[in-house]
Amino acid sequence: MSRHLKQFTLKREYRGIQPFTMDFKDGINVLVGENGSGKSSTIHLITGDSDKSLFSIVADKVTYRFFDTEKQNPRTLHPELQSNFGFAIASRFGSHGEAMLPVLMASKDFTDTILFVDEPEAGISLTNQMKIFKCFQNIVKNNCQVILTTHSYLFMKKVEEVFSLDSKTWVPSSEYLNSILGEKNSKPNTTKTLPNT
Repeated sequence: MSRHLKQFTLKREYRGIQPFTMDFKDGINVLVGENGSGKSSTIHLITGDSDKSLFSIVADKVTYRFFDTEKQNPRTLHPELQSNFGFAIASRFGSHGEAMLPVLMASKDFTDTILFVDEPEAGISLTNQMKIFKCFQNIVKNNCQVILTTHSYLFMKKVEEVFSLDSKTWVPSSEYLNSILGEKNSKPNTTKTLPNT
């Protein structure tokens, strides 16, 4: 499997985000960070009609799909646009999360594509987050690369490393989560005390 998107470099300050470089991995890439750290802005730059002098990318492949779960939820789209997704019934009668679920699950049929998803967990239960993550795991087997932004504890736990937009580095997911939860990696005490004789 090849990394379709290999590297992103923000060349100058953008919306308060300082320049940085990110190397992408095969499979599922999870971008994390505090609100305002630049997660959504980063993938909107890559996938949007942005000023190309702001950034550069190194990529093998330019075929991609982008889901912005805040803006593309069929439930909130104008009825004429809903037909483009084919989910008008679900969007009329389902909750916000239920309406987005079929859109995200449709990614199971992707091949040879970069899939960008901005906060796929929005309004979606843990059970359905797990279904979506399994869907992402399956499509990477079809020579796809997944790049997602998230605040989901579950998604972070399912990968070994996350890219922190706060520190602009890849960090072990357990280390990142421990830093948020205020927990430290505790090692068992293996020091032995000799009995008094």
